[in-house]
Amino acid sequence: MKFYQLVFPVSFLLLVFFNDLTAQTSQQSNSIPNATDTSAWKLQLKEVNVVARKKLFVRKNDRLIFHVENTLNNSGSNIFEALRMTPGVQIQDDQISMTAKSNVTITINDRIIPLSGESLSAYLKGIPTASVKSIEVISAPSARYDAEGNSGIVNIVLKTATNDSWNLNLRGSYTQATYPQGNAGADFNFKTRKLSFFSGITYGYRQTYYKMKNSIFYGDETWILTAPFTGNTNFINGNAGVDYEITDRWTVGAMYFGNFSDNYRKNNHITTNIYDPDGLLTENMLTVRSVSKNSHLNAFNLHSVTKIDSLGKKIVADFDYFIYNGFDSINNLGNTYDAGSNLLPDLYYANINCNNGKVTNYAAKIHVDFPLKWVNLNFGGKVSFTENNNDFVFYDNSTGNLVVDANQTNIFTYNEKIKAAYCSAAKQFSKKLETQIGIRLEHTTTKGFSKTLNQNTINRYLRFFPSCYLNYSLSEEKSIGLNYNRRISRPDFMTLNPFKSYFNAYDYNEGNPFLKPSYADNFEFALNTANYEHKLWVTAVSGDYFSFPFVDPDTRIVRHYPENCVNYFSAGLSESWLFDRFPWWNSYNNAVVYYMRKEATIAAAQPAMDIVSGKLYTNNDFALNKKKSILLNLGFFYEFPYLAAYNRIESLYILYAGIKLQLFNENMTISLTANDILRTNHSKSSVTSNSIRYVYDNYGDSQNIRLFVSYKFGNRDLRATKHNISNTEEQERITNG
Repeated sequence: MKFYQLVFPVSFLLLVFFNDLTAQTSQQSNSIPNATDTSAWKLQLKEVNVVARKKLFVRKNDRLIFHVENTLNNSGSNIFEALRMTPGVQIQDDQISMTAKSNVTITINDRIIPLSGESLSAYLKGIPTASVKSIEVISAPSARYDAEGNSGIVNIVLKTATNDSWNLNLRGSYTQATYPQGNAGADFNFKTRKLSFFSGITYGYRQTYYKMKNSIFYGDETWILTAPFTGNTNFINGNAGVDYEITDRWTVGAMYFGNFSDNYRKNNHITTNIYDPDGLLTENMLTVRSVSKNSHLNAFNLHSVTKIDSLGKKIVADFDYFIYNGFDSINNLGNTYDAGSNLLPDLYYANINCNNGKVTNYAAKIHVDFPLKWVNLNFGGKVSFTENNNDFVFYDNSTGNLVVDANQTNIFTYNEKIKAAYCSAAKQFSKKLETQIGIRLEHTTTKGFSKTLNQNTINRYLRFFPSCYLNYSLSEEKSIGLNYNRRISRPDFMTLNPFKSYFNAYDYNEGNPFLKPSYADNFEFALNTANYEHKLWVTAVSGDYFSFPFVDPDTRIVRHYPENCVNYFSAGLSESWLFDRFPWWNSYNNAVVYYMRKEATIAAAQPAMDIVSGKLYTNNDFALNKKKSILLNLGFFYEFPYLAAYNRIESLYILYAGIKLQLFNENMTISLTANDILRTNHSKSSVTSNSIRYVYDNYGDSQNIRLFVSYKFGNRDLRATKHNISNTEEQERITNG
């Protein structure tokens, strides 16, 4: 048995034993009030009782439930801050992630929030923690959910809203990094007994800064590319929805979501220095690059819930449609100079590549809850139709006149049909033991056509995605859970497009229409106590795709081409602990250690890479006054060197701090946050291909100070019902284009 195969089970047993000791110690110490708490002494002497603490963590079959309402500091906070204390969830500069997952979906009362990044964080900051009942962490989604993506789900369960009430939340933020950023928005909710309405709008402006340094070591030469990128982004998000209870058993609804973005980078200079083996400069290339990206997304949802009886039987139906239009334009102008800074006119290049992309999707989903006396059944199905059209035009502009290069111009269409059916059954055998099994069947048909290449690519496949869960209560405070599921990750739409997108004359990306999906098998074993979660996980992925840099040794031109060429295995241990023994201090802590091994199936890459890595995370809230209207937040994140794609990523750490004020009966919130205080959030990575080493050092301007202000009118605890969106997975596959 190898060392890493032994260390994880042994560590887990030790942790279980240690937790038993600490739990016993905690029970003994909790029976004795603090010497400074005289009121507690009086209460105990008078009534001779001890008030039991409510459990914070409860494990069910497919999820961990964090009872936010049982925390000692559940007032004067918001959902975004509560997520910082949720086991398995991590937040870095408005980005929400989950341990050992590639992405995460946020839902409220099982309804997907169609927002991301700063827009999502601003929205969540407007919902007070006092209105939250619990947060559910679904790290291994059941058969009910789409099998797409090795992802997790965070479901926020709100308390029952008051009828005949309304609220309006006004919010805005200003961020100062290298350049200023800001956004402003409003959310409105209205609810009666039969009618529920919500709407929201956000406008934002962002001036960004990004610093890049890429080094390529050829052996006889070294190429170093450096560039500071600056850009401007304007965006607006809008959403509106309504639910109406036609009868006591039938509710219908509709929802709209729109996103409009304008992103451009003008006259950014990319410098490429070429050095000989002695380190002497031989050539210098200067590329002036301008990028313009505009995108529009409009999404619509129709929703219906029919209650069959009063025992929980119901039918939920959704119909979704979205259309995405995007236009990208990249303009490259390049000159080459010798060591004496003399222009080499024969090496001048100029080109413009433009892409008009359009993605449309239709999706329909039906779900049935059918509880019986002996088992709880749910089943349903989904159909999804996606069409992706891209018109890519490559212009040679070296003479000052735009000349279409027919060999690099391409019209590409891609059609995808997914039909799915699923069924799951849950059974509670006793008060201690409950299980759930499920199976999901997905049939996929894809067809791609390249007009330039006159090439058709057709792919059909049928796959089963099983899932099973077991949960056993060892005691009132302790439970164990075991689960397994299988997932699929289909390539992004733009990654399938075979057109070439040039970074400069010597570096370009090319899509691969022959890409196939990858598959992941996930196992989890968890032990939960009142304030702790110990989790072991094992993940095996086959057929993952990665864009290896392939270099022509004669021309030095680097081609990034994705292929299904990576298989990997990972096993890890995660420790989560919420410390809330003092009413003025909440501390959430997480430690992760894992082993990962990746193997490549192409000759250009290293045959195998492995690493032992980990993460450390702590987030602390301190109440600076008795009313808890002034809160201090301190957090720290450290990540050891790890593997991403087929790159080795160097370690990084982030320190952040903030202060928040609650005014006017908690209707007004003002917060000031400093992110990446020490400016240490650098992305440093390396990869070897064809015996050539590539080193990347990038910085995304994460050091900033952010001021956030919001004010709420009306009923603070009101939230309108949100609709489920059945084509969210298809929308997410647009973004990487």
